[in-house]
Amino acid sequence: MTTKASVALGLALLLGAGACDGRPVNPSADSGPSADSGISNPPTPTPTPTPTPVPPPEPDTCVVAVRFGSCCPQIVAVQSSELAADKCLRRWPAQRPAECPQTCKALCEPAAPLSRVAGIGANGTCDFVDECSTASDCRVGYNAFSCCDCGDAYPNAFLAQHPCYNGDRANCDDVCPAGGPVCDCAAPNFPVACVLGGDGGLNRCAYSPGAP
Repeated sequence: MTTKASVALGLALLLGAGACDGRPVNPSADSGPSADSGISNPPTPTPTPTPTPVPPPEPDTCVVAVRFGSCCPQIVAVQSSELAADKCLRRWPAQRPAECPQTCKALCEPAAPLSRVAGIGANGTCDFVDECSTASDCRVGYNAFSCCDCGDAYPNAFLAQHPCYNGDRANCDDVCPAGGPVCDCAAPNFPVACVLGGDGGLNRCAYSPGAP
């Protein structure tokens, strides 16, 4: 055997040995990493949970209240659940409780709300709202907390929440002294009306000389 033939035979045997053990003779450069190359896929990110929206308060849970701070009281519209959480927050109308004394020297004028009805305002929270749309939403009520109250125009929504303004003193504190006085109330001079765009731009129940 010649030298060239011996070299050719040796090369053939070498190539055949590589093919028999399953390894490619010329592995491709772009065959990619093997399973044990140490490269792993990035972890799948955990999705951020969507927060549960807080529902707005129900309209019938909004009330007109008075907050007695260290100085003059403030009339506010709040959820009824807030009354139990604050001893100085009382449903309007109310007298200043003993546990919430006034410590400033200001002479406070009697506070009156923009409306005697609270509901859901434009911002989605409790706010002062219209007392009426028409005169049928109003009627005469009588304040049982006043000894001689001759009546005033109130919204039906307010009277429904305040039985002591419906003329029945049986279940309300009697503020009249024993034996007097004798109250002489004449009929209202003007009919009850729904006055549009009153204080703060809100409709309000009132006696109106211009009402039909």
